[in-house]
Amino acid sequence: MTITLPADLEAWVEEEARAKAYPDASALLADIIRHEQERRQALAEIQALVTEGIESGVAKVHDPIEFRSRLRTLARAKAIAID
Repeated sequence: MTITLPADLEAWVEEEARAKAYPDASALLADIIRHEQERRQALAEIQALVTEGIESGVAKVHDPIEFRSRLRTLARAKAIAID
């Protein structure tokens, strides 16, 4: 694959590859693409959770004191500190 970049972007890629000790510009670009793929996957997972929450209906109103008490009980069972 051949990619043509404007001179300013090409210079940035070359400098970034040197500064971050990549063996070459291709390795830097592959890493950037890999990070973008991971970012998009994480966003898709978050969006799926948001959609699931929306589709689950209206949230029930809970007593905040009771909720905190249940949270502390669960935390103690898992040895997690909750203030």
